[in-house]
Parts: sequence; C-alpha cells; structure tokens
Amino acid sequence: VVELPPPGQESYLAGMINKQLEAKVRQHLAQGGNALFLLGSIPEQMLMSFGAKLPFKGLLGGYGIRFRPTYSIVRRTQTSRRGYVAMPEVQVSTFPKTVIGRPLESLATLFAGQMMAPNQFLLAPTVVEPLAHLPQGTMAKVIVQTSASTDIWGQPSGYTGRAVFQAGTDLPAPLPLAVMAQKGTTRVVAIGNVLFASNSILESGQPYVTGGQLGWVYNYPGNAELFVNAMYWLAHDAHLIAVSPRATVALRIARMGAGEETMVRLWGFIGPACLVIVAGLVVFLVRRRV
Repeated sequence: VVELPPPGQESYLAGMINKQLEAKVRQHLAQGGNALFLLGSIPEQMLMSFGAKLPFKGLLGGYGIRFRPTYSIVRRTQTSRRGYVAMPEVQVSTFPKTVIGRPLESLATLFAGQMMAPNQFLLAPTVVEPLAHLPQGTMAKVIVQTSASTDIWGQPSGYTGRAVFQAGTDLPAPLPLAVMAQKGTTRVVAIGNVLFASNSILESGQPYVTGGQLGWVYNYPGNAELFVNAMYWLAHDAHLIAVSPRATVALRIARMGAGEETMVRLWGFIGPACLVIVAGLVVFLVRRRV
C-alpha cells in the first residue's frame, strides 16, 4: 500500500518509490527469480517525476530488453465525419514463432491505451524490443509484433494533434510490442501495454446461442492466453502452454501465406473462365453425338 504524498512532494516521492521498487525487483532476479513487466507509454515531460530517468531501463537492459515509453503505438481510424483520428490501440492476430506466441496464432489480441481526447491518450501501447547487441549469455526474442500496415506507427507520447505518420519523427510499422528474455535460469517477459490484461478487454465479448444454451464469445481471446502463456514460461512450465477451452470458442482461421493468396486470386479470375470452356466442350460433344 502506497500512501499519497504530501502536496509539493509528488515528484520526489514518486522517484524514491520507483528506486526502492527497482532495487527489490533487481534483488529478486539476482536470486534466480522471474518477472513479468507490463509497460506503457509516458509523455517525455512526465519523466521529470522520475528524475528524467526511465524506471527499470537499466534493469531490463541487463536482460537484453529495450523499451521506449516516450513512443506510443497508434492506429489511424476513420471517424463518422470522414476525418481520421489516431487511436492508442492495435490488434494483433499473427505472432512470431516462439513457445509463448505460437499457440496464439489467429487469436485476436488487443493492446490499448486510455483515450483522453481526440489524439490525446495515456498508457498507450509502447515499443519493446531486443537490444541490438545482447549481453553475453542472454537470449531475447520478440513475442508480439504489429503488422506492417501504413495505418500503424509509433509517435511521441502525449498530445500531438495529428493523425498522420510523420517521417523522421515517427517509427514505421512493424513495431515490436513484447519480448521474452533469459539469462541463466532467470526469465523475464516485458509487454509494452499495461491495459491488455484489464477486465474491460478480457471480458469483452458477445453472447451466442447453440444447442438451446447461451454462451459467450470473447472478442479478444488472445489477451488472456498471452498472459497465461507468459506466466507458464516464467514458471519454467512451458509444457503446460496450450490453447484453453475459453479461447477455442472463438473462430480461428489461420492466415494464408503469400503463395496461397496468389492461388486464390488466380482461381478467382481463371476458374469461371475454365468452367465456361468445360461447359462449352460438354455441349459440343453432346450435340455432335446427336
């Protein structure tokens, strides 16, 4: 339980509390423990509350993880007024082939922030990526990544007043959202979104009726699965990772590869023509016999 600081001492106490917490977490990991970090974006001006130093930056760097909370991952969405707004959310349904992400393939997973006003938000999804040069004896892999859509990018956190990608300032997609890392027996998972495991997202869904019984289909079954899979891996129980019955209710259609998409398009154009030719040959042969 953390008491509210006296007026005028918020910045000082916030920095002190974070230092104490980081020291405890560092000690826990040094003793062979494991940890799950849920991170969110933060405007650069708010870093003054932490003495202009990112909490846990050095700690995560020791495990080959870099997070960039001064960037918010946003998605451009069209409004009813034919305009566009940058939303602090991104949906993922394809995942890198890792022990945590592989079972999530084709499961809708939402990473979202808190919308305060148009183009203004807090705790938006943020960039989490492996370091370019990993510390010796460290493994780090991306487990969640956005698509390469031009409607998704990373922009400086806080109010920007725009909903367009700005080259030179913004980060283009695809953007990594989560990383799993291991050094020795110590394991760390860092996910660039605090609210992905909130009740509002986990319980989001709609009812359905089958066999005379009322059921519930979750809109984002991948969120709970990602959280549980990460915890299993951290506990060195990767053999327990699987798709739960809760998630199997959702419709799962695997994404087609580039070759499969090309074949579908070709058959869409060529198929009808081939059917017409075959039908014509059949009619010709029948009439010839008659």
